[in-house]
Amino acid sequence: MDRLPATVTGDLTPSAHETKNVRWIAPDALQELADRTVAYAQGRITDAEFEAAPGIEPVWLQWLANIAAIHISPDDLLRVDQLTR
Repeated sequence: MDRLPATVTGDLTPSAHETKNVRWIAPDALQELADRTVAYAQGRITDAEFEAAPGIEPVWLQWLANIAAIHISPDDLLRVDQLTR
């Protein structure tokens, strides 16, 4: 399946108490954030480092992988899943 780039505009109006750091990002930046979460799950990033510059919330990685928005190995998905427990 070919992917066509999309252009988005407009303001986001997320819930202040349910979200943080919401913004539009490019696919490569989304992958970088996913990779940061994986690095955290692997223990290569400390809690303090992840808090200061977080990746994607672990709960979203499986969904993003399912729609092929990011690429992540099954082993890394399991590691990330352990963060939510």
